[in-house]
Amino acid sequence: MCSMTTRVDLAVHGAATVRGAVPALFDGVRAQERSSSYFHLLDKSCDWALPFETRGLPAAALQHLAPESPTRIATAGDGVAAGDMAVQAARAALAQAARDGDAEAAADSIRWLIYCHTTIDEITNGSIACRLSHELQLKQCFPVALSQSQVAGTFIALLLAQSLLAEAAPGDRVMVVAADKWLFPYLRSHGRWGVASDGAGALVLGGMDAPAATRITSVAVASAPEPMWTPIDALTPPQPQTGHAEGLAAQALQAGGLDSAAAPVLTAAAGEDDGEPPALVALIERLRGVEAGAAGVIVLEGVHGDGGACTVCTAPRNDRAPATAARPAHPFLEIA
Repeated sequence: MCSMTTRVDLAVHGAATVRGAVPALFDGVRAQERSSSYFHLLDKSCDWALPFETRGLPAAALQHLAPESPTRIATAGDGVAAGDMAVQAARAALAQAARDGDAEAAADSIRWLIYCHTTIDEITNGSIACRLSHELQLKQCFPVALSQSQVAGTFIALLLAQSLLAEAAPGDRVMVVAADKWLFPYLRSHGRWGVASDGAGALVLGGMDAPAATRITSVAVASAPEPMWTPIDALTPPQPQTGHAEGLAAQALQAGGLDSAAAPVLTAAAGEDDGEPPALVALIERLRGVEAGAAGVIVLEGVHGDGGACTVCTAPRNDRAPATAARPAHPFLEIA
């Protein structure tokens, strides 16, 4: 396993999440929804390309990977691809970043777009990063994708954003978007670690020159080798990483210059009512838990030790821009 901890200064200008709109009760291992776009994985000759190298999981693997009881999850449903949810979340985050100014200028301020994903989009011959750039009319944007880094991908994207903004002109911004929709033959369930839901999230980030009510001040990330190529006869239940979350939190707090006694730890909880969302969705939803004028550390863990932590500082409410009658109510995270 490798890890990295860095002090950052990222201003959060917009944030939005989208959860799958179709509730389902899941009691299995592999995702049940199917797509004809995955035809290249549905042929028997492609078993070698599947997780654990087999389509028919033996009883031992099912025992290790199945949820302890049926779990309610949020699924995207038929006709809604991961890219569709990504566009919806990104559009809402960009609107939030532009709510007190010119929407076109806000779009032109996005100089880089980082799209994170673990699953393969149903539209397999397209680029979601480029689709986002096109549909949001990000004319000055350079889109890139960060693939299959699981939970660590969100925190790697934050590190990349910091590096890009460090050399950027004043007013330049980075948009980070993530989306996943789980389809057969990939796994939704990882036993005690929970069942994956479908969803998308988006952040609009600025640098030190940009005032904001919420700032990300440090990032710690840990990346583990992909476990899915483990021979099936050697498969064992995922083991919790003893002290792993605490270690990531301590690293992030130290880098952020915060006292652990004064910083509430907000972690991803297994067994949520609607399943485990993509990591960026969990991160944004936990930003809401940091009270005005407070600091917090958010820790997210993956199935086999990958994950990350970041420290967050928020301005007191009396330091924030006053609300106006003309400002519409927004169902997403209040940033400024």
